[in-house]
Amino acid sequence: MLFGSVSTTQAAQMQEHCSVAVTELLSLRNTSQPEQLLASQDSLQGALGQVNESDTAYINRLNTLAEEYSYRTAAVKDTASLYAAQALALAKKIDYKRGIAEALAVLSYRFNLEGKIEQGLDAGFKQLRVAEELGDQRLIARGLTCIGFAAGQQSHAEVAAIKEARERLLRALRIATALPDDFLITFSCNALGRLARLEGHQQEALTYHQQALGFAKKIQNSEQLSWALHSLAIIYEAQKQYTLALDYSKQALALREKNGRAFAIATSRRLTGSIYFHLGQFEEAKRYAESSIAASKDEEGIFVPKMQAYHLLSDAYIALHKPTEALQYYKKSIAIRDSAAAIESKSNILQLQAQLDRERRTREEAIAQRDRQLQAERFQRQRVIGAVILSGMVLLSIIVAMLWRTNRLKNKQNIELTVAYQEIKQQQETLESQAQEIEITNTQLHEINETLAASNAELDKANTFKLNMLSIAAHDLKNPLHAIANFADLIGEESENKDGKITMFAGRISQICARMLALIHDLLDTAAHDLGKMALQIEPVNISDLALAVTEQYTPQAKEKEQEIYLEKHNECWVAGDAQRLYQVLENLLSNAVKYSPHGKRIWCTVSIHSQQGIARLSFKDEGPGMTSEDQEKAFTMFQRLSAQTTGGESSTGVGLALVKQIVELHNGQVHIVSKQGGGTEFVVELPLYSAV
Repeated sequence: MLFGSVSTTQAAQMQEHCSVAVTELLSLRNTSQPEQLLASQDSLQGALGQVNESDTAYINRLNTLAEEYSYRTAAVKDTASLYAAQALALAKKIDYKRGIAEALAVLSYRFNLEGKIEQGLDAGFKQLRVAEELGDQRLIARGLTCIGFAAGQQSHAEVAAIKEARERLLRALRIATALPDDFLITFSCNALGRLARLEGHQQEALTYHQQALGFAKKIQNSEQLSWALHSLAIIYEAQKQYTLALDYSKQALALREKNGRAFAIATSRRLTGSIYFHLGQFEEAKRYAESSIAASKDEEGIFVPKMQAYHLLSDAYIALHKPTEALQYYKKSIAIRDSAAAIESKSNILQLQAQLDRERRTREEAIAQRDRQLQAERFQRQRVIGAVILSGMVLLSIIVAMLWRTNRLKNKQNIELTVAYQEIKQQQETLESQAQEIEITNTQLHEINETLAASNAELDKANTFKLNMLSIAAHDLKNPLHAIANFADLIGEESENKDGKITMFAGRISQICARMLALIHDLLDTAAHDLGKMALQIEPVNISDLALAVTEQYTPQAKEKEQEIYLEKHNECWVAGDAQRLYQVLENLLSNAVKYSPHGKRIWCTVSIHSQQGIARLSFKDEGPGMTSEDQEKAFTMFQRLSAQTTGGESSTGVGLALVKQIVELHNGQVHIVSKQGGGTEFVVELPLYSAV
């Protein structure tokens, strides 16, 4: 029953009257006829005034409609605000707290999306206080999400304000996950991702926005979906992954143009133009910058997108060698920036008052929280005192029962002890017999152990002999190989200006000798590790220097295949290790990336520090064909030939990755593979930091 003590026919007529009034009001929201708009609002107020004040079902219906419209496109956002405002007025009239909390949650959410941050904060704090009185976890999570999002949206937010906003959003996310509530999870993740971007934590922001993207697709919420896509585009642009950034930016722009919010459209068009600028498509960048300006020119207060669009337009004209136009648009961006600064300076008093109001609300919230804690502690003390008294009575009863039982069983225990003594005596005789048998067995085992020790000594001697023979053979091979390589270089130098074929064949002979020498070194290192004779010279090693040296060594080989090597590193990343052995690790991994990457692809070498885990992480990522799961399982096994083929005819011995694993594990580190077929391969090495050691 939606209406109070009225007939069914009257109720239907009232509901129809409300629906007609709402439809008429929405049709006039965007017109320039204030008299008609005011008359339509009065009509709706008159219809709602006929509702019985004690009937909460109607308020629930209004809040349900407000919440439903709140999650739709921006074209009907006024509908949600209208329903919520009417529900709030009626709920306050009859002091219906749940209706008040639900209406305030919708209004706070809408204020935040429309950029009315102060109104959003005010509604959010009021809603949170009512929700905590009710103890409703879903309503509490909605209030925390709106307050946290609004606080993080404020310009010039202080570190303490951002920290407080993060704590509220994390608490809201925990509640939403436990319920679960997919919309609140989406909203919280997007808001947390934005805070992480403000603090410069790009990887954390990427994780939150990817989670928000998945949930937004699940609930089909266009506002949250466009927010997640736009944020991912910003992050990928900052990481210079421009193709991926452009894809996400265009998806966000399509949704926002459908929604029709000018600020969002202007921002997305400016971002898309910026990505095109980084891709070198300056005409496209100029076109999107102009469309961003067009989207925001009739809107008041859209300073940042408009200023950024003019600045982008200036950069595009510079790239197109049109300095006159570039200077013109640069001056416009400066003028908008100065206008925004002037408006912001005029609002300092209002901002100060708003800050005082927020501090007052925070204090009130802290006092209420403290009162709740004191009440909970008082109740807990009463429970503890009652439990202690009850436990004492139970303990006294148990003592009395135990004394009675002790006296009763005393005689019975004496008899049982006598019987037990006889059994123990018999068991002692049995144990003495078993001890003699064990002594004989131990003597036999001692003789067997001595035999095994002698056999092990012989095996150690044979293994040492094998390693020595292998070393002698390797030494005897290295000298002639060095001689062959030197003669080949000499022949190549002497015939350089005489016969091109001789020079080419001499170069190939030198390359083959180098590969054979590398194979001999790898075999010796592997044999030494198997025999436990690979010794490390441990000292502080700057991995960043080793990474730089390796990339410089392999840059010429990469350029022959038109490949690009990107090095991202800290200036100093110290680990405890053997510099020569660690150089072998980096050399093997980068060599594989160059061998198996197609011509014209990119290779990333990254050195990062993870202080909380106490590790340094080295990553070699390529755009090659990727590895099957079967290849990944046997990649670190000696003499394995994998399914992937080199792209430039290079040879592979199947020893390098096995040697990498051996050296990394000798340094108490780990190495693993992240790959899928067609998606490239990433080798990740983790070593303890020198400070952690």
